[in-house]
Amino acid sequence: MIKTFLKKGIRGWECKSQNVQANGVSYEITTMKMHNKKIRCIAQAGVYEDRGDYKIFTFLIFGDARMYLSESTSTRATERNIEETHDEGLRNFRETFNLNENFFKI
Repeated sequence: MIKTFLKKGIRGWECKSQNVQANGVSYEITTMKMHNKKIRCIAQAGVYEDRGDYKIFTFLIFGDARMYLSESTSTRATERNIEETHDEGLRNFRETFNLNENFFKI
């Protein structure tokens, strides 16, 4: 089950979709303001590990796949800009893996 969270972080708003499965691989899709002041949506491949009361997402920095899905033209990490960039990134992710259009519907 995919879970999406929108929260205010240190660098402004950020959005994260967890437990996204495509072609047998787990992805975590995150949209946030990067150190270079750009807002980007990134899909990171990795593994979810169940630790009893919680799950953690681990990945190899130079080993697991990372995809840049979308980038905002704005540098302000407002709630609206983050949501729009994240939605565009999810659409691009769906198109990349040929997933049906209801894949991210809740």
